[in-house]
Amino acid sequence: SSYGSWMNNQTINYTIGSLPIGTYNITILLNNSIGETIIDTVILTVDIDTIKPILSNEADQSFLEYSTNQTIHWTFFDNNPSTYQLLLNNSLLKDEAWPANNSLVVPLDGLGPGLHNYTLILYDIRGNSQNDTVLVFVIDNTVPTISNFPLELNLTIEYGQTLNLTWQAYDYSPSNYTIYIDNSVFITDVWINNSLINFTGIGLKLGNNNVSIVFTDFFGNSASHQLLVIVEDTTPPILSSPDDLSFTVNNLVPFEITWFVLDDFNGTYSILRDGVIVQSGLWDGSGYITREVTHLDVGSYNFTLIVGDFSGNMNSDMVVVDIRADTTTQPPVSSQTTTSDQTSTTTQITSVQLWVLLIGIAAIAFRKNAQSRKLQ
Repeated sequence: SSYGSWMNNQTINYTIGSLPIGTYNITILLNNSIGETIIDTVILTVDIDTIKPILSNEADQSFLEYSTNQTIHWTFFDNNPSTYQLLLNNSLLKDEAWPANNSLVVPLDGLGPGLHNYTLILYDIRGNSQNDTVLVFVIDNTVPTISNFPLELNLTIEYGQTLNLTWQAYDYSPSNYTIYIDNSVFITDVWINNSLINFTGIGLKLGNNNVSIVFTDFFGNSASHQLLVIVEDTTPPILSSPDDLSFTVNNLVPFEITWFVLDDFNGTYSILRDGVIVQSGLWDGSGYITREVTHLDVGSYNFTLIVGDFSGNMNSDMVVVDIRADTTTQPPVSSQTTTSDQTSTTTQITSVQLWVLLIGIAAIAFRKNAQSRKLQ
């Protein structure tokens, strides 16, 4: 209770301290100077506070990277305020006493590109709470940075040689990369920050090839690098070297020279016999080239194969063919001598004929010997 003097038209305030749960009668009694009295009673009920704090519902925001003066401004109220918590992407930033001015300003300058989740939670002394979430989308307007790339603007390689071109790039929001060969897409794949992107040269043609790579982030910002790769073919065809040949004339077994030729490209060939072209044609980069040499006269011949590929690279091989006379059989030889009064003929007799002649002479001698014995 309390008491005191009062004046006309005065407002009388009475502060009620902390009361336990229940119902209370609070009465005021006023007396004037002539003894008159007036009474007024107020019934006060103290109950559990179940009312949540009042909190403004702020709109989501979107702005470009490096924008300034971007904020979230919450206002709130409660009869029994206590504390608040501020979370960013579900991680606690602040846990402090309720602001005396019933408001909170959160600066957003310096946020990186992407989506950010700000949540404010208010508590009163009875544990009642209220929260609000604001989504902040920061738009990336920075192109990717290519940190590692081939230093040469022009490269020359041999056809079939493996390249080792490497790029490396980073960005707040990497998305994909694309490699182009002469403005045609060679490959598109996912780009992970600071990962090494390798290109081995598969798909390059002979001559000039414009090779470029484009890194693109989630917001469409891109950065590129380009170089010229010149592919040359200076490698001559691979050519086998058959052994030289030697055989007798009119041999019943066929003889031929066979070369094996291998190259990445097709081309032409010529076969020369003692410097004169006797055969020519095309070859498809891999296969055999054959020349038949059986029906040649006795003598020694040089057969040279000259091959050239699509790029003009040449190779050659020479095979010597030696054809000998056949000395295994001798034809019959006859000689005839003529004089003025007689002619004599000598004929070569074979071994069979000699045996027949000896048997005839022996038979004649046997018959003459038998007749002599009868006369005696």
